[in-house]
Amino acid sequence: MWFFQAMATMQSSGLSLVRSLESFDMGSDLVLRKASQTILAEVLNGRSLSTGMSLCVGVFSPYQVATIRLGESGPGVEAALAALAESEQRKIRLRQQFQRSLMMPVFLLVLVFLLSVLFLPFCIFPAYLQLLSGLQVPEVGWFGTLVAGMRLTQSPIFQLSCILLLGMFGFVAFHSGQRENFCRSLLLVLAKIPGYGPYFGGLYGAASSWQSLIAGLEALFLSGSLGEVWGRAILYLRTAEFSAALSAQLEAGGKLTDALRPAAVASGSLLIFMHHLQMTEAIREGKKAYEALAAPGIFPPMFLQMIETAEETGTLSEGCKKYGQFLAEEASLAIDTAVSLLEPLAVLFVGAVMGVLVLVMMYPLVMVVQAL
Repeated sequence: MWFFQAMATMQSSGLSLVRSLESFDMGSDLVLRKASQTILAEVLNGRSLSTGMSLCVGVFSPYQVATIRLGESGPGVEAALAALAESEQRKIRLRQQFQRSLMMPVFLLVLVFLLSVLFLPFCIFPAYLQLLSGLQVPEVGWFGTLVAGMRLTQSPIFQLSCILLLGMFGFVAFHSGQRENFCRSLLLVLAKIPGYGPYFGGLYGAASSWQSLIAGLEALFLSGSLGEVWGRAILYLRTAEFSAALSAQLEAGGKLTDALRPAAVASGSLLIFMHHLQMTEAIREGKKAYEALAAPGIFPPMFLQMIETAEETGTLSEGCKKYGQFLAEEASLAIDTAVSLLEPLAVLFVGAVMGVLVLVMMYPLVMVVQAL
């Protein structure tokens, strides 16, 4: 984002492309410094800015390269750089807000997981069982069941099973072939769940099983089946990024049929990306933009109505830009609402776990006092 903003500022000041690249201050970013040098070398050899950017694999996305290429053949590089800087700034701000909102709940859940899986079985349970053997507390009822479970965690079979499960998880996670087989098997199971199965079949079968699983989970969240608040937050976030990217493509002089794929990639939504061909074909068949975008059923009705109005007035690019800004604000509010609900639930869950542990630890002492 900083690269596009700085380049757009220098271009608007009247500097040539070569002088802008030579004057560009990369700071301590070694990756961006190397990319800038590559682009400058290509431009000095008579090639375009987009060609130089395309050689910097992993630095610039296909959407960014396509937007600059459209600007070179249309209204100019300066307009394309300005549009990219604005859309990237909005996208980064939204994603940072989303990540910050998840930081505390995820930290609490990870803490509970580490406490339950590592700390309790290997540190607390051995000392607790040794204490019980000295107090001679009767192990009956629910307390007896808990103690039996604690003793099970101390057996070599249980500990070996934990090590094997962790090893299998690492093997599946870092081996692409095994990950694909695991996801394919998981998809077959998920597809049979009543009410949720359709989210993991159909169109997604054309992609890899890993992509199909991610897209299915995203579709499930967007449907609101796992919580309307979080579904709305993710839906607005993805739609805002898609709308901003589509606006940048159209402002750079691109056609709608050519702009859908880069915009879908820029949205960060695998679900939208897997439907971009369906939307493109609908437009080529003569359907209007809002009809093509409505076909997959993955965008909010308000966004589709806005697209319909902008298309009728002939201001589709400007409309997408305004609607992207509006949806970004709505996404921000939806994220704040979701976080205001999630954080108390996470704290309540951690408190419940800790409360149960305290009760279990204190129960033998209560029994000993009653026996006196």
